[in-house]
Amino acid sequence: MRDHVLADYVSFFNLPYDFSDRLLVFCETGSSIKYVIIDGKVILDNGTLATVPEKDVHQELKEQVDSYFKNYPQSSKKLTTLLDSWKAALDKLIQEEKV
Repeated sequence: MRDHVLADYVSFFNLPYDFSDRLLVFCETGSSIKYVIIDGKVILDNGTLATVPEKDVHQELKEQVDSYFKNYPQSSKKLTTLLDSWKAALDKLIQEEKV
């Protein structure tokens, strides 16, 4: 069985659309990926995880970020500020149950 990734490259950021392989390798951030099928099982369905609740994934990621800061306090200030901002935004979305 083959694995498949279906992407929607109709976006301002993907212009000019001349070489899809180059777009995938050098430009894709993941936002264009709509469907992922592995071994016949749908993993991503219209941009949404189909195998596990996204809220659980975000919670696990939050725990990993927390662990990173606990174990590596010598991290650079710039990275700390960026990830703290991201973590605060993610915490807010989780509390609002938007993710």
